[in-house]
Amino acid sequence: MSTNNNSKSPFAQVVAFGDSWSDAGNYSAAIQAVGKTFDKTLSIIPNTSPYANGRFSSGYNWVDHLSESLGLPKTTPARLVKENFSGTVKDLGDYNAATLTAAQGNNWAWGAAPMGTGETEVLSLGAKILPRINQQISDFSQQHPDGFEPHTLVTVLGGGDSYFFKDPEDHSGKNVANLYLDALRVIAEKGAHHILVVNQIDLTNLPAITDESGKTFAENYNIQLEAELPAVKQAYANTHFYEYDLFGLMSNIVNQLSAGKVYRDALTNIEITGLTRIDEGGPATSAFTDNAHPSDLLYQIVAAHALKAIETSQVVMN
Repeated sequence: MSTNNNSKSPFAQVVAFGDSWSDAGNYSAAIQAVGKTFDKTLSIIPNTSPYANGRFSSGYNWVDHLSESLGLPKTTPARLVKENFSGTVKDLGDYNAATLTAAQGNNWAWGAAPMGTGETEVLSLGAKILPRINQQISDFSQQHPDGFEPHTLVTVLGGGDSYFFKDPEDHSGKNVANLYLDALRVIAEKGAHHILVVNQIDLTNLPAITDESGKTFAENYNIQLEAELPAVKQAYANTHFYEYDLFGLMSNIVNQLSAGKVYRDALTNIEITGLTRIDEGGPATSAFTDNAHPSDLLYQIVAAHALKAIETSQVVMN
């Protein structure tokens, strides 16, 4: 990618939790394992063009690019389904989280994952194998009872799918932010020294969402996060929380593009030329792969600004 950190990385690995913006292939592998290739009109499955590498992206996602900019390998899926499952869609009612098996990867994010605990259904087909984001952290803890290694950078990005899929029923921005804050507390309690805290984007920046309630959701989410994060930081003084304003970055990019301007990123020199989605014929320099996911180039920009948030925190690594 265009952002490079030439100094020795202060981190030994990145562990990621979240939704499709961070998923390194968990969702893709699950869909393949159940032996069903869904038509794009039914679902966006990152196994065919314009998607690549099992990601919800035209290339790689922001966690991939952030890891590489830190001098680390890309993250790999951590929770996969058993490969010998041969049932059909009608059999998925008996196909649930118990049939999942842990892999050795460090990316626990799943496409379409809302905040919360427990598993939710994939495409409402009865297969409750998709762990919500707080559940992903619980699953990590079961596989790693000693918690996080000291030089691990933990990323948590999510919450938008709680709005998008209306899960839980009360999906106000404030309540979903509280679930995000709960996730931060659990991660800190499990010994994480370094957590990247990412606020919620204005959901109307995405082609999929035009209702102004998407912006209201994000604003209420971020107000609650800003209000309560200081208490979390105080309670876990041995953990450093890197704060990343993704809301501001994405709003700036989309506002410029909406005005007919080309967005040139100052950190990467990458140019984003427009809002026409790649899956609708847009060029590789477009902002979005589809109606909800950035292009590879935009993910590179997101990663570069995450790296800046880390580098400018003035923290002494421990």
